[in-house]
Amino acid sequence: DDGTGFDPAAVPARSHAGGFGLAGMRARAERIAGSFTVESEPGHGTAVSARVPLVRDDH
Repeated sequence: DDGTGFDPAAVPARSHAGGFGLAGMRARAERIAGSFTVESEPGHGTAVSARVPLVRDDH
């Protein structure tokens, strides 16, 4: 987005990976062998990317 951005290194770690926050999204992506990245810089917006493997069901 083109919002205000933030410093990803300054986000405190959570004790659990539930909910809909960044940690929860990362945990869900990793649970299905995917990856999750956040790129942000104060004053310059934020980009979030989730990659998950393609699973084909040929039945």
